[in-house]
Amino acid sequence: SRRPGQRPGGSGRGFAAGGMVALGLLLAALLSSCSTSATYAGSSSEDVFFKLPTNWKVYNQTTLQDMGLVNATQTSQEQAEGDSYALFVSFASPNPHLGARGGPDLSGNSPWAYNFVESLGGSDQESITLASLSDLVLQVDTASQQGDALQLAPTKQLVTGDLRGTRIAYEVKSETGSVSFEQVALMNSPTNEVWALAVGCSPSCFNAHRSTIDKIVKSFTVTDQDGS
Repeated sequence: SRRPGQRPGGSGRGFAAGGMVALGLLLAALLSSCSTSATYAGSSSEDVFFKLPTNWKVYNQTTLQDMGLVNATQTSQEQAEGDSYALFVSFASPNPHLGARGGPDLSGNSPWAYNFVESLGGSDQESITLASLSDLVLQVDTASQQGDALQLAPTKQLVTGDLRGTRIAYEVKSETGSVSFEQVALMNSPTNEVWALAVGCSPSCFNAHRSTIDKIVKSFTVTDQDGS
């Protein structure tokens, strides 16, 4: 069955699985009463949260549809056929104009954060592994075999309660240019649901914003432990 999407830069198999989603975005919620340095993003209904700088824009549903990141018809069809389908999709950037029809330019000089939660279909439940999580957004494995991927940091294996996953950092060549990104991805024990967050931009942009990107990735939190 189809793994999550294949949109940005034509180089990834997993970026932006389509589907109408209940966003549940906490667009204006401050971190706490004593801090105004970040904003919560994510989905309360899908138990996923992360922190963004306050100058970052979380794109609305209409923009996600225009970008091709959300497609209600496609999601309904995937769900009906027992394939993997998106439960939640969000995209954010400090650049309010990064979103464009046909998908965003991941290799541009504005950082971005892409978050999704996906329900896995039967065949994907059987085939998914910790290693395959690296391909959720960009085809890291294929690019590595072709000499088009540079690992920027050692892969970290994660265990959070009943969730298992990985944190990776790569520079990958795409059709629009090289993309540097960090990604954290978690799957539950039944392997029927995946939570992922990728943050990146061009290599020069990534290096300039590495501290911010690292903080965003580190803040990624999933409270649901069983996909219920």
